[in-house]
Amino acid sequence: LTRGPMIVVLNPAFEHRLLDDPEYTGKTDRFIAGRLQSGYVAITGALGDVGFGRAARQWGPALFDGLQLSPSAYATDQLWGTVRFWRFELTTIAQRLDDQPGDSASGLPANRYFLAHRLVVNAGKRVWLAFTETGVYGGPGRGLEPAFLAPLNPALLSEFNEPRQVNLLWGVEAHVRPAPRLTLLGQLVIDDIQVRDTSLMGQRPWSGGLTVVGTAALAAAPVHLSLGYTRVRSLTYRNSFAAYEVYTAQGIGIARNHADYDETLFRLTARPAPAASVGLDLLYLRQGAGDFRSPFPSDSVLAQPGQGFLVPPVSRVTGARVTIGALVRPGLEVRAELGVTSTAGGASTWIGSLTGRLRFDALHRRLRGPFPGVEPEADRGIP
Repeated sequence: LTRGPMIVVLNPAFEHRLLDDPEYTGKTDRFIAGRLQSGYVAITGALGDVGFGRAARQWGPALFDGLQLSPSAYATDQLWGTVRFWRFELTTIAQRLDDQPGDSASGLPANRYFLAHRLVVNAGKRVWLAFTETGVYGGPGRGLEPAFLAPLNPALLSEFNEPRQVNLLWGVEAHVRPAPRLTLLGQLVIDDIQVRDTSLMGQRPWSGGLTVVGTAALAAAPVHLSLGYTRVRSLTYRNSFAAYEVYTAQGIGIARNHADYDETLFRLTARPAPAASVGLDLLYLRQGAGDFRSPFPSDSVLAQPGQGFLVPPVSRVTGARVTIGALVRPGLEVRAELGVTSTAGGASTWIGSLTGRLRFDALHRRLRGPFPGVEPEADRGIP
């Protein structure tokens, strides 16, 4: 619903598949399961936005999940605000996470919170840049701290000058269009870099992630080609000082849901007819033994070679997927999908799905205009 600058979104869903989803944390002892996909209230305008509620966010190239913030976890409640001025856009997000076991001395659970700051700059000549900072902090008896909510106060300064314990990640994004039909995107995230190697702790491998994506549109046919590569190092998203400052919500990654892996993905999307689309995905993935949900390794282990990326044993997977979608008639969409993955050992897994979606605008005439979509609007900083 919209009225003036106010937007109200409510999108509940009954999803039987949640009963078989190992990452779903709700009740699974009923015949059918459900969740609130999104539900929020926002005030939006030319100079900025402010909103509160349940929504999914994506920071990073769309071919992969964002390295700092993505819809990998089921949508959770958050408070966000954005200020726009000239070529700049500044966004801040505050979120309450689930509690985890704290230190054994107090016996109290650790309250956990998530912070995110993002400055987008329109550099002109079809170039956009974004500088991001995210963090997870908490502890027994710790509450929401305004120092981490203020968008103009870098959390890094609060950590070192005050001091405040927090697990921070810093990132930079780039969106470049060197030609009208060619787009280049990239994201680099740094979690931790050791600047001294005078002790065993100084020999820890650096942690972070990288994503690069190129997309081209063929002028002779309605076809888009995308090629992307991404990697996340083994120690990313966890903290050696406080195990509860891990990048998870209900055990699911706030950013990526896996670490210590890399993936190459090729995607072809075609529209042979105005009401039909065809897609082809080809991927190659390598997964190491590093898991950010596991305890932080000891420095004696990390000093050994091969601990920074693709920790052995390493598994390799190739996959392919074909997707066909059609708008049968206005308001009725049909989508079919068939995919296969194969491991290095020769084992293959097939998966197929057939989906139908029916849309009916019950309030179209009363509102005298198109009814707003229920999906959260994409961040407007980087297209």
